[in-house]
Amino acid sequence: MLILSLFPLTLTLYPTYARSLMFTFNLINESNARAILSWRYEPLYDLYNYSELEANLLQHILHPQNTFYSILDENGELVAYCSFGQDGQVAGGDYHEQALDIGMGIP
Repeated sequence: MLILSLFPLTLTLYPTYARSLMFTFNLINESNARAILSWRYEPLYDLYNYSELEANLLQHILHPQNTFYSILDENGELVAYCSFGQDGQVAGGDYHEQALDIGMGIP
């Protein structure tokens, strides 16, 4: 079963093997954006690490037109983020077909 509601978006999953999981999607705030920029990944995924050289990235993430969302668990803890549209695209992707691009990151 999947339940979606808007403002904020809440997603509830009912897997057959475990209890339900609830996640809330909110437009990102500065605190969560800073947390995300501090996440570090091991190789092969270290290309997603943000560097100090990308100082303007904070303002980019916070700008409402760029549609970045914090994903919070049932306790209100930041567990992931996502973006939609052009910010969901990755370098080298084939974007000739019309689609909604979704980018996601987890710590």
